[in-house]
Amino acid sequence: MPDMSNVDSDKILSAVGQLDGITDSIQGCVGKIADSVETLDKGWVSSVKAEFMTRYQRDWEAMQEMLAQYREISAQLREAAQDFDKTESELLSRVSALG
Repeated sequence: MPDMSNVDSDKILSAVGQLDGITDSIQGCVGKIADSVETLDKGWVSSVKAEFMTRYQRDWEAMQEMLAQYREISAQLREAAQDFDKTESELLSRVSALG
């Protein structure tokens, strides 16, 4: 109930939906890159291949961590919006019971 307070859980949940969409999109791109690097790895012969693959592996792990953090933020925001709605409903119920 955004008219009762300055917190609008619908806006929070809308932002969560956007974050989830962005995270899914990034995950898809990371998957495509991984497929391309795997294909490259099969036929690539070069003195820099080992260094590239080591760096790529570190970058891939960092990207996976970032995506996990985005998902965690999304879950926390979703939970916060639900907790806010629950608390607001409880308060409105108690106020109504008073008068």
